[in-house]
Formats: sequence, structure tokens, C-alpha cells
Amino acid sequence: MGLLVKHADAIRSVTGAHICFIHHSGKDKARGARGHSSLRAAVDTELEVTREEGREYSTVKIVKQREMG
Repeated sequence: MGLLVKHADAIRSVTGAHICFIHHSGKDKARGARGHSSLRAAVDTELEVTREEGREYSTVKIVKQREMG
């Protein structure tokens, strides 16, 4: 996962672009996103999008928001 973060930072530095990763939580939603902790540590904003079964709308929850200066 370290290379993913490193390359995303390089793209962002050169282009000034926003980098957005879409990641799933896995089967046990209580455990949060799967994978290496370096991805979550590197993100500035983490949003969780959920939809209850049978609903026509989704809910967005801010899980993490790093101080932006």
C-alpha cells in the first residue's frame, strides 16, 4: 500500500489534482475498511457511504477529516 500512497502523492504534487480512492469495507462493516493502515493514515478526508436494504437513498458519513491549513 505504501507505493500506492507514494505514487498518488507524486501525481498530486505534479498536477495539483485531487486524488480519490474508492474502497469497500468488506463483509464485516464494523471492522471498517480492509487493507493496510497506511492508506487510512494518508487520507485527509474519509467518507462512508451506506444504503440500508430496501432504501432508495444512501447516507454519507464523515469518518475522518484532517485539519486543512
